[in-house]
Amino acid sequence: MRIEQLQYIVEIAKTGSITNTSEHLHLSAPGISQSIKGLEEELGVKVFERSRTGLFPTDIGKEIITLAQEVLNKMGEIKEVANNYTSSLDGNLSIAVINTLCRSIVPQTLASFKIKYPGINVKINEFSANSLVKKSVLNGEADIGLLANPRSNNDENKQLISIPVLDSPLMVCFSKDSEHAKQDTIHIKDIIHLPIAAFSNNSETIDYYNSFSKFGKLNILFHSNSPETRNYFISQGLAIGFDCALATKFDHSVKSGNILAVPLVGVEKNVSKLSFFCIQLKSQHFSFAAKEFLKEIQLQSKICENSFI
Repeated sequence: MRIEQLQYIVEIAKTGSITNTSEHLHLSAPGISQSIKGLEEELGVKVFERSRTGLFPTDIGKEIITLAQEVLNKMGEIKEVANNYTSSLDGNLSIAVINTLCRSIVPQTLASFKIKYPGINVKINEFSANSLVKKSVLNGEADIGLLANPRSNNDENKQLISIPVLDSPLMVCFSKDSEHAKQDTIHIKDIIHLPIAAFSNNSETIDYYNSFSKFGKLNILFHSNSPETRNYFISQGLAIGFDCALATKFDHSVKSGNILAVPLVGVEKNVSKLSFFCIQLKSQHFSFAAKEFLKEIQLQSKICENSFI
C-alpha cells in the first residue's frame, strides 16, 4: 500500500471518475487505474463500483476512503511540524470569500500574513453570496471559505464545519444631506419606508431583509452586486443601505463624508450585527496555514474594532 494510492481513492471519491482525477492531479488515467486495481487486489476488496456514469465507493470502500483521508491528514500535520521547526513554512492556501470581507479586512490581512509567511502561496476568490462560497469549498476548489451569517451558523450541509471569525455591528448608510445626518443612531421604524439600495438579489439577502418586514413593507429600490453603484444611489439621496461596521470602516464614500454610516437600533440582537464564519470540509485537514490566516484576520479586525461606533 502506497501513499499515492490513498490520495487517488480520496480524489476519485470527490470527482467520481478516474479521468477527472487524472486531470486534477496531472497524471495519466491508465496509471491511476492500474494503481487502484493494485490496491484493491492487495486489500482483497473492491473500493469502487464501476458504471457507465463513473465510479462509486462500495460500502467497505467508504470506510477505507475515510481512513485514507485520516492518514493523509496526519501526514499533513507531520509536514507542518517539520516546517514549523525549520521556520520555512510553505505550501498553498486557497480561500473563497464573500465580497463584504474582500472590500474590507481581507487585503490588509493578506498583506500582514505574507510578511509573516512569505513561502505560503495564497489564492483568493471573491463571491457575492454565501452559497457560492459553500459550493467552492464543497467542490474542493477552496481549502476554506469565509462567509457571513446574520443570525447563527446552523449550516445545513453536514459535510462542513464552521468556526466563528468575527462579529460586526449593522449600520445604516445614507447621504450626508439626509434629514438623519445629525443622529447618532437610527431606529428601524424611522427608515423602513425609505427606498433601499440592497446588495445582490439572492435568497440569502432576501431572507435577511425580511427580518425587518414586521416593522412595515420594505421599499427596495434595486439590488446590485456593485458597491460603487449602490454607493452612488445612496450618496445622491435616492436610497439608504445597510452594511456592517467593518465594511463601512474601509468604504471610500464613507471616508470622504459623502455617505454617513450610523448604527441601526430597534431590531433583535441576532440581526443587529453580521457574524462571519470560516467553513471547511469535515474530511479535510485544517492546515496550519488556514489556522494562521484566521488568527491574522481576527487580529486585524481587533485593530479596527475601536473605530466601530
